[in-house]
Amino acid sequence: MYLERQPAAVAHAPAADRLWSFRRGEAFRHLGLGAEGRRDHPRRRAPHVGACSDQRGTIQSAQSISVPACADALRALLRKPAVRAEVAEGLLAARTKLDPAKVGPLLADVAKELLTGDAKSRALAVALIGGFQLAALEPDLVAFAQATQEPAALAASLQALRDLRSAEVALFVELAASPDAGVVDQALAALAASRSPQAPAAALGLLPKLDVLRRRAVLGGLSSAKEGARAVAAAILAKTLAKEEIDGPTAEKLALTLGESPELQSLMAELGAVFRPVLQLDGSDGAVAETKLDLKGPFTLEFWVRLAPGIDNNDGVLGAPGQLDLNFSGSLLRLYVFPPLGDVLVAKKPITPELWMHYAITRDAKGELRLYGNGELESVGRFPVPKDFLGCDVAWTVPKRGTQGALAEYRVWSVARSAKEIRDNFTRTFAGEDRPAGLTFFNAGGDASWAKLGKGAKVVRTTDVPPLITKAQFDVLARKQAHYMALGHKGGNVAQGKALAAICQTCHTINGQGGLIGPNLSGAGAMGLEGVVRNVMDPNAAMEAAYRVFRLELVNGEVLDSFYVTEDAKAYVIRQPGSEEIRVPKDKVRSARYLRRSLMPEGLLDAMSDQQVADLLAYLMTLK
Repeated sequence: MYLERQPAAVAHAPAADRLWSFRRGEAFRHLGLGAEGRRDHPRRRAPHVGACSDQRGTIQSAQSISVPACADALRALLRKPAVRAEVAEGLLAARTKLDPAKVGPLLADVAKELLTGDAKSRALAVALIGGFQLAALEPDLVAFAQATQEPAALAASLQALRDLRSAEVALFVELAASPDAGVVDQALAALAASRSPQAPAAALGLLPKLDVLRRRAVLGGLSSAKEGARAVAAAILAKTLAKEEIDGPTAEKLALTLGESPELQSLMAELGAVFRPVLQLDGSDGAVAETKLDLKGPFTLEFWVRLAPGIDNNDGVLGAPGQLDLNFSGSLLRLYVFPPLGDVLVAKKPITPELWMHYAITRDAKGELRLYGNGELESVGRFPVPKDFLGCDVAWTVPKRGTQGALAEYRVWSVARSAKEIRDNFTRTFAGEDRPAGLTFFNAGGDASWAKLGKGAKVVRTTDVPPLITKAQFDVLARKQAHYMALGHKGGNVAQGKALAAICQTCHTINGQGGLIGPNLSGAGAMGLEGVVRNVMDPNAAMEAAYRVFRLELVNGEVLDSFYVTEDAKAYVIRQPGSEEIRVPKDKVRSARYLRRSLMPEGLLDAMSDQQVADLLAYLMTLK
């Protein structure tokens, strides 16, 4: 009975050390036995003060650290040299289940002492400082980074300093010139994330010395927070930073962090190719474009659509009273023809909220209907429907409420386009080009052809647009693909390619080694050379749903693009490239959503020489 009531005393006892390597976890859990219903029951005061042989107890104590007995017991364990490192490792492994603000103070002294130990102890100390945000140890970590001669240890310490938003700008600038690629990448990431007011200017000053991928990484990092975003915007407007340096993902972050500011308005005018128009619909009965379209005989109707959560039959893309209603009842696109016909064509796959999706509906001369989703045939009509539909309005639906979302690249053809034509062209825009034969209606998003807009519809410029390319861009990509295919067929040095693949392993696992953000590449060669080239060139083209960007917009204006790991009632757990999993409290998050793109940057091969491309492809093709 005494042991049950004195968990801290038991943890201090000399015999406790012997229990650690034996059955300590089980013995400590027995502290919780007793009357289940009592408010002061020890199970509630000190649940599972276990250990590394059974880490569950230690973790549960840390999760209940606001209970004094749990905090005392955990503090006692961390004071014992024989078990301190093991306990710290267990807490580090479970850090995403814990509150760093509560557990961190117990680990500060441990990390400080470990930082003076052997290589293994130092590595653990660095991980603890970054993982639990031990800001008080930032000076110690800076001193360690300045003293260490080991590239791996230096890169790890820079990663931890990045997590702390360290203000050591001079150190980061110096290490950005390191001969070690890993050190350079972490120094640049720490500089872009720094809380120092001098950091944005210092980071922008390094851009001319960096390759295209590192420039994008720096600009993306700066644009994730307000001060950095303002510096990037100012540099573009002052013409000291070329607007061509700003890709879509960076522009998205700039738009979010700058908000409704004068800088953003000026930036949108400067970056017209990135901030593109879409038809925004607010979900009211007036969310309509009075286009009065006629669908006669053979036709093809194409559009990109993004819908807000809560999708139902209020959300539509085309309709006319008494004739048809093309809506998303049950999250499935369906062509409803007024009685007696009903639903004549229904999609098989539900649309995902807040993601752009392309649909095409064709009708041939016999009245037979087909529906395509993102270029692939999804369903066919129940029976032929040869009747004409006249005076149709974009986004009109029968219910009193209307569509909530956005439309872009809206096309109506006077012919039934083939499956190949739809598949080959659904990611192409015809904006700025002569209309192809048969294209009777076209609106990229903001053209006057929307005709009269209802009160709930308006054209807005945004970075949240479909992944469309122009004919000129399409031709450039085709030439690049042909060039890379030729290099792949020529062959390269597999050993050199394996070394280059370290870039891939920041996010991807290859034969058990690497990151967990992207798909496993251990069997990449099975895709064939064309598949490998296509996926590296355009990582968003055939992106698996599980690897979409998970974006957190924080209440302080910061933007985190990441890989979603898990969540609980209080926090999201995310993973970013080159970083460990972190826990983000939900009360610090303004919004959370998936994007229709991957974390993998485009243009990876553009930063390599022809020989490097040949070597990398040669290695990837061996992975089968």
